[in-house]
Amino acid sequence: HKQHGVGSYVEMQQRAAVVARTEGVSVMYALKGKLSLPSRTEQQILNIASFECPGQYVFAASPLLTDYVYLQGEITNTGNTILLPGPASMFRNGEFVGRSDMKLVTSGQTFTAGFGIDSQIQVVREFVDKKIETQLGSRYNEQHYRIALSNYKAGPVAVRLLDRVPWTENGSLAIELKNVSHPLS
Repeated sequence: HKQHGVGSYVEMQQRAAVVARTEGVSVMYALKGKLSLPSRTEQQILNIASFECPGQYVFAASPLLTDYVYLQGEITNTGNTILLPGPASMFRNGEFVGRSDMKLVTSGQTFTAGFGIDSQIQVVREFVDKKIETQLGSRYNEQHYRIALSNYKAGPVAVRLLDRVPWTENGSLAIELKNVSHPLS
């Protein structure tokens, strides 16, 4: 009986996965007024709704990957419109800043969106030096990096700075972060 129960459960999971792949969310939008579209074979973009949503914004920098600093928003969909998954055009202060792929966002849900590069904040990650020592049969490899942020805005801004620390599954190796000039959060 146990094997039969497990088999049934696994089969249910597989059937549910097939249904999830084939089913989609269906939403009906009520358009205000009448609308005319030219007859074309190519895809057309239509503005269905516009609404403002509150958000918290932060500048994000990953100097190991790029020297650019991006503006990101944690936005809550406070409207009554469900945002379907698909391509999205992102605007900042009325200016187009890029395209993104959006996931399904229901009413009340919070999502992250990128709003392009901010050239008034710059970041650089520089290799400073490397020290290799051997003591009592152990080898010590120490590497120093410098990360510099420059802010050319009128006032201070919060920046989320992301960097990597080496990692290993080898138990005979120890990796340690030392001499950090600013505390990590």
